[in-house]
Amino acid sequence: MEQSRGKIGIREYVAMVILVVGVKLSDDTPTIFVDFLKNALWMAPILIGLISILPIYLTMKVITAYKNKNLHDVILHLFGKYIGTFLSCILVLASFIGLIFDSAIYVDIIKTMYFTETPILFIYLVFMTVCAYCAKKGLQHIGSVSWLVLFYIKFSLLTALILSFKESSTAFIFPIFGPGIKEVFTKSSTHASIFVEFFLWG
Repeated sequence: MEQSRGKIGIREYVAMVILVVGVKLSDDTPTIFVDFLKNALWMAPILIGLISILPIYLTMKVITAYKNKNLHDVILHLFGKYIGTFLSCILVLASFIGLIFDSAIYVDIIKTMYFTETPILFIYLVFMTVCAYCAKKGLQHIGSVSWLVLFYIKFSLLTALILSFKESSTAFIFPIFGPGIKEVFTKSSTHASIFVEFFLWG
């Protein structure tokens, strides 16, 4: 059966979202949490997930109620032309700023680990060129590749987790709330943007 151009299945969609959200947990996000939450770091993803479930669910319900409309169209319908356009511009600006910070983090990781003598500007240009090329190939190609590599990435992470158990100790999780209940809940709620892709891709 011939698929419509630009369409992807639910498994490709889920794979893309998992990978996009997953990379945020492998950059400097854990480092940020460690500075504030100490040994209660492991609680942050759980609390962030619980905090994000309801907004994500409501967003998906609203989007599904408007067939053949994207997020911008829904915002315009709900808030009007002027307020809706303003809110959409805020979303685009926030996403653009997030993209700049995220790409800078990954470029810094690439430079530190692999190309220590290469100018960071050159690495950034190559990085963005590759990203633009992949984006130009279309949503179907990105979705297919995401689905193909998802198993191998998750398997390697699971293997690393199992091997890390040899050096771990359950005593490190105590006290459970680390620096305090207030600090744990505050940092978890203010970093719920880890799952912002669920809103933007809804």
